[in-house]
Amino acid sequence: MIASLKEFNDIVSGLEGKGFHKAKAPWTLFHPEYNVAIDLLPFGQIEEKDTVGFNERYTDLHVLGFKEVLSETEQVPIEEKIAQIPTLHGMIILKLISWSDRPEERDNDLKDILI
Repeated sequence: MIASLKEFNDIVSGLEGKGFHKAKAPWTLFHPEYNVAIDLLPFGQIEEKDTVGFNERYTDLHVLGFKEVLSETEQVPIEEKIAQIPTLHGMIILKLISWSDRPEERDNDLKDILI
């Protein structure tokens, strides 16, 4: 959960310092050495009407259901940090919401649920 766009940008800057590069979407970062992309999806105080505004090209990111799924997570220790991992049914709910928002662009969401 993120409180502001400044906090989001601070996190992005920290990841860029670790070798990540911004991708086309402002919430996606890519690490060429490891050939991995991550989506950093801010939600919480930063959202307004279940969306997060970024810039003129990507006006919003829908985050409907994120807070609800976060309320029921598994806490997993990773080194000295604790990661909150969504439950399986929470991930399925988020995949269905993503797919229903933009089915013409999100055909992998339904396949992800089956895998």
